[in-house]
Amino acid sequence: MNHVIDRPTIGSLLRQWRTRRHMSQLDLALKAGVSELSIEPFFCADAATADRLRALAGC
Repeated sequence: MNHVIDRPTIGSLLRQWRTRRHMSQLDLALKAGVSELSIEPFFCADAATADRLRALAGC
């Protein structure tokens, strides 16, 4: 029996986080000290993109 676990993508988690704080992608980028284009790919994230985010975050 296979069980599939639906996990939210990093993009959806970031979007929820931004929404709770009333932040735009630009606000997040400015706070992180990067360009808006640098964070845009995370909102369409896949596993490889999540790895890049962790690398950028220094995790």
